[in-house]
Amino acid sequence: RRTVSNLFVAQLGSYASSEQANEGIHYLKSTFKDTFKVLELSVVSKTSRSGQRIYDLVTEKSERSEIENVCNSLWEQRFGCFVTAAN
Repeated sequence: RRTVSNLFVAQLGSYASSEQANEGIHYLKSTFKDTFKVLELSVVSKTSRSGQRIYDLVTEKSERSEIENVCNSLWEQRFGCFVTAAN
């Protein structure tokens, strides 16, 4: 049984290793200080369809409007961001 969540995260990148993902966190926190001084970032590991381990860089869960604001701000600064439902 699957529960539906009204919370969302911003997916900020996918990496081949946890080290690369953690470097991504450092980059984002230093480059976009205002955006990420409140919103926490974390790495979520999962297995891709091909069976490869990948590490997604995501924000903490929040309301859709807040996550959309974060993504809009990042896109304006030419950094890709995707709003996805939190698991």
